[in-house]
Amino acid sequence: MNDTIVSRRGAQTLRGKVLDKSFTITGTAYGTITVRTKSIAQILFNDPGNQGRDVIHTDADKLTGEISAEVVNFKPEGRGIPKRQVPQETIVAILFGK
Repeated sequence: MNDTIVSRRGAQTLRGKVLDKSFTITGTAYGTITVRTKSIAQILFNDPGNQGRDVIHTDADKLTGEISAEVVNFKPEGRGIPKRQVPQETIVAILFGK
C-alpha cells in the first residue's frame, strides 16, 4: 500500500512510499525512542492538539515529543518520478499504508 504525505500548504497530498526505515522521537515520557516505519500508522508534525509537539501513532502506542529527522526520504507514486527529500517543516502529517 502507499503512504501519503500531507503538506502544510493548502493540505496538498503526495502519495508514494516513505523510504526511511525508522523515525526517532526525543522528549517522550520514556526518553528517546526509535520506531520502525513499518510499525507507524501516522505521524503528526507540530500538532496543535499536543502543544505543537510531534506525535507518532502506532497501532498500539502514541508517542509525543520531537522527531529528529530534518527531511523525509520519499519515492512518489508513478514511473519516472525521482526520489526526493521532503523537508520536515513542509509536512503536517504522514499517513502510512499497511
